[in-house]
Amino acid sequence: MVPAEYRIFSRDSDVDFDWYDAEQLKPYESKGVRISVEEGDRKTVQLTVIETENASRGASETVEYSGWRTDFS
Repeated sequence: MVPAEYRIFSRDSDVDFDWYDAEQLKPYESKGVRISVEEGDRKTVQLTVIETENASRGASETVEYSGWRTDFS
């Protein structure tokens, strides 16, 4: 990963969703978690799953993502 500022999302489905389409991301901007990644960083972030009409889960769920590792040698 390139050192930079990122916004991380967790959706319950990726059906019919283009992560590179800024217009599709707009409604979810406030639900993303901002993170700053520097060279050599290891980060753990808690994300709340964004539920969509394609949801297969019933209740809201929190997930933890750990393991960014940036080695730029």
